[in-house]
Amino acid sequence: MSHSTMNQMQTTSSKTIVQVNANIKDLRPKDRNKILEAKVYRAWIAREPPSTDEKDYIRCYISSGEKGTIGGPMRDQMVNRKIEIQNLNGNSIELTLWDDLAETFKKDEIDRLEKPIIIAVTSCKVSKYYNKLQLSSTPATYYYINPKIPQLERYRPSRV
Repeated sequence: MSHSTMNQMQTTSSKTIVQVNANIKDLRPKDRNKILEAKVYRAWIAREPPSTDEKDYIRCYISSGEKGTIGGPMRDQMVNRKIEIQNLNGNSIELTLWDDLAETFKKDEIDRLEKPIIIAVTSCKVSKYYNKLQLSSTPATYYYINPKIPQLERYRPSRV
């Protein structure tokens, strides 16, 4: 086990410069100007790090699963719900809602609506998993079912 040492390197009329070799366990939050040497035994570098930018999406709601929980049974459980949304070309993306959004998602009511069901989702985190895009809700995320946006009217069934 190594101990911290201090070696005087240079002395001038007004200053004394010292080199401090510190053991990491001896460092304190207020310590400044200490050099740490570290050996890295394994480094992981992502080939394509996922974007952490938050995005907005407007797609067709296809289906959703039941809410589930992740985490230990005694603490730190999070509620989630997987939703499949699709663009006009039929490409599906999985959207995961977390906690309150997953709890309050009105699956049965939404499933009874006339198709196509448009869903607009704000402030999603976008990531890639096995080269497929995935969306995940953030604390700022909200979703709108069949929002009244004029540009979307052409995708709704016409009423005669």
